[in-house]
Parts: sequence; structure tokens; C-alpha cells
Amino acid sequence: MRKIVLLLLLIGSFYTYAQTYTYIGVEEGLSNRQVHSIRKDRMGYMWFLTHEGIDRYDGKEFKYYKLTDGEEDIYSQLHLNWLQTDSSGNLWEMGKKGRIFRYDPLCDRFQPVYIIPEEQLEQEISYSFLDKKDVIWMCNRNRIFLYDTHTGKTSFLLPETTGEILCMAEADAGHFFFGSDRGIRY
Repeated sequence: MRKIVLLLLLIGSFYTYAQTYTYIGVEEGLSNRQVHSIRKDRMGYMWFLTHEGIDRYDGKEFKYYKLTDGEEDIYSQLHLNWLQTDSSGNLWEMGKKGRIFRYDPLCDRFQPVYIIPEEQLEQEISYSFLDKKDVIWMCNRNRIFLYDTHTGKTSFLLPETTGEILCMAEADAGHFFFGSDRGIRY
């Protein structure tokens, strides 16, 4: 009986899979150790939003992307916060100052597509979310700004909750959960 159990354990060990982990850091080309967001695109590239900017990793090496809006450099330490991919696989970057960038693979750069007008943005964006209909939600304490990635149209909502929105999830079509510093709202 003991030999049968040992034989089964030995056979079972051939069918187990081991995970291997490799450290990838600044020494390998990552622009900064502090990573805010990670996404995988439809081409298989891994994208890292770091404290210094955006890095693309192809499995062997990194490529660094600097974001600019016209002649102005966007410093990630102050402005960049969220990477998202839409249903078509497009990569989007949203930031605290109300800027939205889309990665253009033909130009191999991030293009600015929208910025919330300064007079409407009373406070920094505390959270950004891309829903199943490819609408970007940019939330702060006073407003929720909506940017439709298909049409480029914008609108805003006045949240019924008081408090800074810190996270959200889409339960189903048209229903969302908002987490704030004051609780959860459905």
C-alpha cells in the first residue's frame, strides 16, 4: 500500500506546474521602482505607469514614453495615475489634473485627447475608471466627468454622495458601486 501511495505522489508531481518569478527593476530598464498601474495590451506588451512615466516591456527590454501636451511636458509624479484598456484594446492614461491620453500605435506615442477645463476642475481627480461602454469616469469630491472614448463627447454628473471617490466597480449595465472616504454608494 505504501508503494502505491509513493508511486501516485511521484506521478502527481510530474503534473504539477511551478511558477517562476523574475525580478524586473531599474537595472533592467524600468524607469522607476514605484509602479502605479500595470496593463497588458492586445499585442502582448506589458505597460507600467511609474513615478517617472510610462514604460512598455516586450519581455526583453523596456521603452520609455514621455507624455507631452503641446510643448508642455507632463510630469508623472504630479499628474499621471491610471492606465486602462478599452474593449477594442486601446490603451488610455488618465491623470489627476483631468488630462486623458490615448496610445497611438501608428505614431508610437501617447496623444492628448481631452483635458477638463480649468474652471470646471475645482479639485484634482481622485479616481478614474473605464466602464464596459468605453466611457472614462474621472471623479473628484464635487463632480464626475464622463468622456465617451468613441464620440469624444463629454458630460458631468454631480454625485449624490459627499466624500472623495476612491474606487468604483461596474456591477452590470448602468449600475455602479462607488467607494469613498465616507462609505459605499450604489
